[in-house]
Amino acid sequence: MNIMPHTKENPKVITAAKNHDPSVTLSVSLILKNEEKMLPACLEAIKPLLDAVPSELVIVDTGSSDKTVDIVKQYTDKIYHFDWINDFSAARNFGLEKCRGAWFMFLDADDHFTDVSELIEFFNNESLNRSYNTAFYITRNFTTPEHDKYFNFCAHRIARITDNLKFEGAIHEFFEGWYLPAYYFNNSYANHYGYAFETQADYERKAQRNLILLEKELEKTPDDLRTINHYVSSYLKLDEHRRSHIERAMTLADNSDKPELFTAYFNAFEMYDKENKPEKALEALKRAEAKAKPDDAITAEIHAAKGYIQEKLGQFAEAEADIKKYMQVYRRNENNELDKSALGFVVSNYLFPDALIEMQNTLAHCISKQNRANEALAVYEESDFAAMNSVLYKNTADVILETAGNELLSRTDAEAARKKLISIYERIAENAGFDKTVYFEKGMEKLYYADGSLAKSFKVNCKNENLVFTRLMCVIADESKEELEAFLNSPETQIREGCSAAIYHAVQNHVDLSSALAGIHYELLISLLAAITGNKPDLPVLAVQYKDDDFYFASIKNLLFGVKLYEAAVSLADTLNDSQKADVYTNYAKYAALYVENIYNPDLLNESDIGALPETYRFGFFMGQAQKELDKGNRIEFVRWLKKALISCNSMQGIIKFLLDEFVKTL
Repeated sequence: MNIMPHTKENPKVITAAKNHDPSVTLSVSLILKNEEKMLPACLEAIKPLLDAVPSELVIVDTGSSDKTVDIVKQYTDKIYHFDWINDFSAARNFGLEKCRGAWFMFLDADDHFTDVSELIEFFNNESLNRSYNTAFYITRNFTTPEHDKYFNFCAHRIARITDNLKFEGAIHEFFEGWYLPAYYFNNSYANHYGYAFETQADYERKAQRNLILLEKELEKTPDDLRTINHYVSSYLKLDEHRRSHIERAMTLADNSDKPELFTAYFNAFEMYDKENKPEKALEALKRAEAKAKPDDAITAEIHAAKGYIQEKLGQFAEAEADIKKYMQVYRRNENNELDKSALGFVVSNYLFPDALIEMQNTLAHCISKQNRANEALAVYEESDFAAMNSVLYKNTADVILETAGNELLSRTDAEAARKKLISIYERIAENAGFDKTVYFEKGMEKLYYADGSLAKSFKVNCKNENLVFTRLMCVIADESKEELEAFLNSPETQIREGCSAAIYHAVQNHVDLSSALAGIHYELLISLLAAITGNKPDLPVLAVQYKDDDFYFASIKNLLFGVKLYEAAVSLADTLNDSQKADVYTNYAKYAALYVENIYNPDLLNESDIGALPETYRFGFFMGQAQKELDKGNRIEFVRWLKKALISCNSMQGIIKFLLDEFVKTL
């Protein structure tokens, strides 16, 4: 490709095509074949552009047999037929010859713009667009049907129309001889959905089609880096043939000054990374870095990829330095201060917001690995958590919590870590939404159990006292039973995930939980008790010391709490002596039996149907039957029911055997 460099202050003067119509500013062209599924959304998305700018829509149909042409007729009458000859450039050039505008723009049926306002501003603002000869916008290529994964590509899809403007390349066609300066749209994304719905068979079939065309191109231009790049991208086998092309391309790139040279180095980087050869991947990136100029936007991609590889190699200081350079270039790129020419040839993995956040996580990890945890946490104090998708947010939150946890446990500068953690939590609670806040609170709950001083730090440092978790930490820090009771009974208190410490301290301090339990559903109760069980081994002793039968019999919800509290205690019973075990197991059996009897009609419960119930409830049924026989003095029947329970309730066998042994001791 012959790119003529001209600054926007002194752009090369381009003469309009001879057939230019002064009344048409923009010609938009598509080549189509059987695109009835994707086409309507594509055309509706660009309709505001066509309405706002003096435009024409030029369609080249290559033999549609579905409703494609009928759909297009609703938007334009400039529809032309072209016999397909396995050459995308030929079809594009055919459409280009029909265009009469000052500017040309092409796209595919599966390219759907979400906002064309920036494009409208550009084409309607002559004082702006006269300084440029070509333009790029981002295509966001989705790779899953759920549209949750994508990669970005800086697509060269816009150019001034001249008599010399034409496409080259039988496949992956491109403008030949385009003239700088180029304009880069920052906020105009065309969502590309073609890859999202491809099956593996579709992908392989398309790759094979592309290879046939690309092999012919390679025969004509064997040293063309752009063609080699597309060839190795379509060659799916990672074998010596593919490797030889990639390594040869790097040699060609070492002696090239064209922006497509970077494709060679990035292909090598990706190949070596997949082969788990990080040292060779890093070498390829360093060769790319040596070819890049300080004002090339491609340096952002290079520094980010180097940081990624260096982290894998455990070179944390080097990774930190490269990621910080990446962030500097990222900001300059946002401000349009850089030359983006090379981005038209390399898939952009790092020049978009989600990638910036991921690299922020990597930076924090690298800093933390150098024993500077508080500096790592400071990276997040200005983060935009609201803008993160759920997966990225959870990854980010996990890195923050792990970093803070390591510092709290090391006690090197624990209080500073607590302050930063609280600052980050308040930022999340203020603008990131309920679900993200609760997720972070669940992580802080674990840190609280590991570091009791976290509650006191909340008391001193948290500015927003209206947050439920903050109020809980302050109550715990005050060590006041009265304040704990007020907290649990307050209508403003909603016990949720992350608030298990409220339940634990209530049991520890004999605070009545009736009001709080009324607002807790079954699954939440299980989750809260599981959190306590995983962190507080003294739960069995506290459970036995907690409320008497009057509390548990006050409501079904209270009785359920008793069942689940003792079930949690049972899971920790190995730490107890025999007397303590007897108390835990006996109470569990009693409350399980009473719960089953109360929530199921006793007249409908029988031994033949009890197998339909969950194991906990089967256990409760058998324990209830056994107790009834024991109350009548029928010891033999008592033992018989316990043995039935032994057969029916596998996970309860330890409890049942213990109760049997204890009973035998009384004989």
